[in-house]
Amino acid sequence: MWRSTSSKRRSRCSPTNPDFRSWSSAGAYRISNYSNIGVTNAWSLQGTWRPLDDLMFRYSRGRSVRTPQLNELFRGPAQTFVAITDNCSRPVIDATANSQTRANRNANCAALGIPASYVDPNPGANNPGVNGPNPNLREEEGTSQTFSIILTPRFAPGLEIVLDYYDIQIGNVINTVGVGNLLNLCVDNVAINAAACGLISRDPVTFEINNFTQGGFNYANQRAKGLDFAANYDVGLSDLMDRQVGDLEVGIRGTYSIRRQDFNDVFNPAIATDIDTVVGEPRVRFVVDATYALGDFAFTWEGDWQASQEIFDDRQLIDDPDNRSTSLLETGDFWQHDFTMRYQFNDKVRFRAGVINAFDNEPSAAAELAPVASPSAAGNVDQFDIFGRRFFAGVNLRF
Repeated sequence: MWRSTSSKRRSRCSPTNPDFRSWSSAGAYRISNYSNIGVTNAWSLQGTWRPLDDLMFRYSRGRSVRTPQLNELFRGPAQTFVAITDNCSRPVIDATANSQTRANRNANCAALGIPASYVDPNPGANNPGVNGPNPNLREEEGTSQTFSIILTPRFAPGLEIVLDYYDIQIGNVINTVGVGNLLNLCVDNVAINAAACGLISRDPVTFEINNFTQGGFNYANQRAKGLDFAANYDVGLSDLMDRQVGDLEVGIRGTYSIRRQDFNDVFNPAIATDIDTVVGEPRVRFVVDATYALGDFAFTWEGDWQASQEIFDDRQLIDDPDNRSTSLLETGDFWQHDFTMRYQFNDKVRFRAGVINAFDNEPSAAAELAPVASPSAAGNVDQFDIFGRRFFAGVNLRF
């Protein structure tokens, strides 16, 4: 596989008009040619405008691509055996409840050359296949736009506030599809899905499935929309009091998730699964920190807060009210507090010590076992601190 790439970029700045203050813009375009995928295009546009010394606006929009990795395309196959319900077997077709799906299976199986009288000779046996690559994968495509407001008020020197709105969509996401879903994709829709059918092979005489490849497949989509926020303020206590009393720096950074969706239903790819507020995707999460420094000594507090997340959909309790207690439906809000101190003895020796999760806060037991919201979400060990209070100390030496 080879790739050739070219790109262009242009920027412009016009600070001459005092009423307009300043603005700048930039753009980039990249075209790539892959031996197995073909031509891909990516581009981006950015612009900033500062109407006041205290205020700046920033906007960006772009399109990006991610080509399949080499292992997704060409990795060696690994043998597997799976029990398959063959959608083209006459008993299976006749037992299909949905009339449209039944008609689709009749028409598409016939188009594949499978006789209407075909019956899977080994319906209870495991069919051989492989977990392996898909050389027909296409590139993932992403579009994004962001709008930002940056405040640096003159009445509070050292204060900076940044608000970033983002809207990101990714199409043709590569997800692994099992042979059962490949069969459904192949013959259950109005038209044959050639990409899915191409991963399944049949005996030319008996028409029984004799091989298949379970691997990556371009069918999923993802969308994320939200607001990132950050603020930092260097108070400068020594300057305020006109004597050496130290300095204080405080900050906050976090995100508010407006919408997080996965479109990963192989049968209905336009139907979204809302995963915001599910474990791994809190509605709000932020980190606040404060550092006090005096001479060679510094002390830092950091607090990590995240909103309660759903473990189990309470609507499912309608059919099964004894499934679990209502106290185990959500994780509950989670706070973690860390403290660190540092002392610089000289240019070569620095001591540091601290405590992580100082108040020994833990998520609910159910949260530790709950599945994460999606494959792209962080694992629960990363999402919550499950180890409890712990201490550390160390010395840095320079020679």
